[in-house]
Amino acid sequence: MKKIGCLAGLIIFVCIGFVSAASPQMQEISPEGIITGDTWNVLDGTVDFVFDFQKGDDPLYYLELDIVGPDPWNDGSGERIQITLAANESNLWVLDNDSAKAGMLGVTVSYSEVEEKWTITVDTDTTWVYGPHPYFSYGDPVWPDGQYHFYIEVGDEYAYDNNNLIHDATDHQWGNMYTTPEFAQYLYYFHSIQDAIDSANDGDTIYVSDGTYEENVLINKPLTLQAGSNPVIIGDSENYIIKIDSTHDVIIDGLEINGGGSGAGDNNFDYGVLIKDSNDVGIKNSVIKNIWKISGNGINIEDSTNVEIYNCTISSFHKRGIRYVHSTGKVYKNEIIGDNVDGTSRVQNLVNLWTGSNVEIYENILYNALTVGGSPTWDSPGIFVSSYYGSYPDNGDSYANIHDNKIYDCDTGIVVTSVYSTTDTSSADIINNYFYNIATSVSFEKNTASAVINYNFFENITNSLDWSGPSTLDAEYNWWGDCTGPYNETTNPDGLGSAVSGNIDYTPWLGACITNKTNVTCAIENQNITVSANVDGTDIDSVIIIAWINGTQKTYPTTKNGNLYSGTIPSSDLVGGMDMTWNVFVTDNYDFNYTNGNKTVYVRKSTYLGVIPWPFDGEDGWFVTEPLFSLTKDSTGGNIYYQWDDDIFLYSGPFKLEDISNLDKESAGKLELNWWTEFACGNESEQSQMFNIDLTNPQVVDLNPEDGGTVYNNPSPEVSAYLDEVYQSNSGINESTIIMKIDGSEVTPTITDSGDLDKIVSYTPNLNEGWHDASVNVTDNSGRNNYTIWSFYINLSSAFSMVVNSPVDGIYGKRRIPFNINLEGDVDLLEYINWADRNPRWKRLCRNCDEYGSTRKKTKSFRDGEHNITIRATDSSNQVRQVNISFSVDSKKPRISRTYPRRNKVTNGSDFYIKYTEDNLKEVLVSFNSTIALPDCNESGRNIECDVQLDLSLYDGQEIAYWFNVSDFVRSISSRVTSVMVDTTSPELHLNMPENTDYGRRIPFNITVDNDEKTLIEYYDESSSRPRWKRLCNNCNEYGNSKTKTKSFRRGDHSLIVRTVDKAGNSDSERIDFTVDY
Repeated sequence: MKKIGCLAGLIIFVCIGFVSAASPQMQEISPEGIITGDTWNVLDGTVDFVFDFQKGDDPLYYLELDIVGPDPWNDGSGERIQITLAANESNLWVLDNDSAKAGMLGVTVSYSEVEEKWTITVDTDTTWVYGPHPYFSYGDPVWPDGQYHFYIEVGDEYAYDNNNLIHDATDHQWGNMYTTPEFAQYLYYFHSIQDAIDSANDGDTIYVSDGTYEENVLINKPLTLQAGSNPVIIGDSENYIIKIDSTHDVIIDGLEINGGGSGAGDNNFDYGVLIKDSNDVGIKNSVIKNIWKISGNGINIEDSTNVEIYNCTISSFHKRGIRYVHSTGKVYKNEIIGDNVDGTSRVQNLVNLWTGSNVEIYENILYNALTVGGSPTWDSPGIFVSSYYGSYPDNGDSYANIHDNKIYDCDTGIVVTSVYSTTDTSSADIINNYFYNIATSVSFEKNTASAVINYNFFENITNSLDWSGPSTLDAEYNWWGDCTGPYNETTNPDGLGSAVSGNIDYTPWLGACITNKTNVTCAIENQNITVSANVDGTDIDSVIIIAWINGTQKTYPTTKNGNLYSGTIPSSDLVGGMDMTWNVFVTDNYDFNYTNGNKTVYVRKSTYLGVIPWPFDGEDGWFVTEPLFSLTKDSTGGNIYYQWDDDIFLYSGPFKLEDISNLDKESAGKLELNWWTEFACGNESEQSQMFNIDLTNPQVVDLNPEDGGTVYNNPSPEVSAYLDEVYQSNSGINESTIIMKIDGSEVTPTITDSGDLDKIVSYTPNLNEGWHDASVNVTDNSGRNNYTIWSFYINLSSAFSMVVNSPVDGIYGKRRIPFNINLEGDVDLLEYINWADRNPRWKRLCRNCDEYGSTRKKTKSFRDGEHNITIRATDSSNQVRQVNISFSVDSKKPRISRTYPRRNKVTNGSDFYIKYTEDNLKEVLVSFNSTIALPDCNESGRNIECDVQLDLSLYDGQEIAYWFNVSDFVRSISSRVTSVMVDTTSPELHLNMPENTDYGRRIPFNITVDNDEKTLIEYYDESSSRPRWKRLCNNCNEYGNSKTKTKSFRRGDHSLIVRTVDKAGNSDSERIDFTVDY
């Protein structure tokens, strides 16, 4: 066996240990390669073996690797090659001759002290190039094909005797070369897959690493051949590359099976994979190619059952991709690719079922079984199904279940026949396949036993179906390439689909006719495009519009009106200045898709608005300089128009704000600009954009104190200013930017709104006599700014005082309010103003006076309600002292006009009631043995009524005295004291008759009540057209008990509520249903 090349392979073993133990402890984490009896590894090329430890109590000192291999390694004495490695990055070799030995064997070693990890690299392609050796001659492979055992021993101490490692039984080593635990042994096969198979047991898995293996592989036992990455088997002799013979439960996964060469006769392989007399075999995820012997097959299955070919790629074979002979199985999810052939010296079958095979073929892609040039003797089909009894006289019938495949670029899609007989005993179900670019999709060459052809899709087909049998072929529900159905000279001469011949039932057929697609004549980028088409057909599931816009495919739903389907392509998807292609796509209930020719329309560019500056040059979306506007149209456009408010202007060039409706463009504010272009096919929809333009700085006005003014005898004047946005369409004052300073120091002012845009800023400082500065810095929302500073003088040299003793803040119960004011100093005028008056004005109290109401009582009359007055004194220098006072007048007493319950009545607490009048209500109370506030009685006004429910259960059977109390904020009044009897015990009703049964016209009543006092007994008929309570008796404890009582009811069903109510309002009730029939 010869090795002709290799790829680097990598197997990594990760080991950990030293979990606070005295001796090294190593646990294998990745068990790949360990001798477990069911896992085997085939390696090729350069391989890394990594042994990774973690720090323990003691540092490591050595790792010993012993290798036992095939001949000439093993001379029968169990001799080992031994390499001992030190745990030392700078000096790996415990023995000097180990370094030389490793070099001759193609072994290199590295060690990481931090990780305590050895990496041992073995080049399995190394040859012996040195002098004589007990095992090797010059040129021999150092690592010949075969089986290798690797033994590992690691220690944190070591000792030598005559250059040999002493294997002790202490706690200072992990593993022992001669008594080592199973998990410290590793088993590999270098270069040879067959050696691994021969050594494996039933059910084992063999991992094949990267590399090229030149050998023929025979599998005669149950196992899995698993690709580690991308191994290639190229074969070593002829006939087959892999053979599975007389076994069962075999899986080949992920291999490349490659015979080499590129054309007929380039190799002598009849089969890439040959499967004989075997059961339950799977070939998956593999590549089979270059099987070039005449009539060679990619995969050949003979006399086998349940052979599955899955997710494989099969190509470059001489005759057949997959062939089943007297076998069963499945072929699915594969890609099988044929070659161009001449049809005479060479013909191809991508899948071939022969002589009594039963196979399900689905979800495959089969293509390029195609005859090129000349006059072929035979066609090349995608699938060939044939019966033959020659070798199997008892069972030569073949059956194929062919569904959900894609078959294209073949001479014939499917052939069903009998090669050596005039009668075909084969059968086929051909369901839901896609045929494309084929001369004949399905051909039944002989009198086939049976077939069904449904739900297939035939596109770009010359002849869809040839049927030779005398019976009628079921070929309903197929798409024949046109909605008019298949062409048949006799039965459907008007059909425009692919042709059918023979006794075929092809009605009904699938398909959709798409006609009358919209001709879009005027498409503009900023306008939606609505397109439509008439769609006729059976079992239509969905209709969509697909458009290709600027290289991107977009999908749109449709709405249905009869057979007219309409869809809208939104303007947001359109790109102006280029063509847009669109079409209608129909899907039926069987997931077949239908369409026809595309439609193309030129989309005109929407008119482009240019703005300088762009974007806005202020804050928060505002322009603070006058913008320059320009409009650019599509090359096919006519006149451009623009509009501010109502006036429309013909665009002739860039413009500013000269045409806006505002008389002064400085007051621009929020403006809407509309524009559009005329096209020959119609006008563009108006485009619109809002612009926020603020061309005026905010103003600081109404300064207080005024600039240069004097404030007399008031060290704490209000310093304020009005922040004016001037034009009420401007951006508005940005409150967060306002900075106010007094004498250069920043203060925290009070800021109040004035309208939607303006602000008032104020602050009351404590100042000394002299000159003072005030400043305000403000920015509006557009970023425009104003800074204003002003000065004023505080004069405290001629002070006078005013003390207001009365009135004071509060509530007065009389309209005449006393005034008592003391003045000290020279006061010219004392006056007041009531801001609550309808027309407030200053009213004089006295002139040249030093008091008012102190030596003689003085009063002023005020109406009921809230009042806010200012009392002001002014001296000869126009200095002012003033006091603000707020009070209310409530001169009317509360009035109680009615209460319940009445004197000596019986109550259960549910019927308490008060009616009162009070415009300024404070509270309502009810008192008996305790006082209870009534929060629900909280309304002020005239004749207010309030119902109250009290819990009197503690006073059951007792007499209580109660009264109500109504208070305003000045006074309170009480109702008269009323005595009532409390009864909270409900009477107990016993409804003996009527009963829940059927009655004649007269219904008997028998009712008793357990109660000390007489009660009211009544009933309520819910079945009546006008239900109401009807009295049976009053002041009674029974009805119909001592004397028979009846009532007349109309015919039908009745639902009665019978209740008893005592004088306190306590009640008990029962419900009864009965039927009246007479």
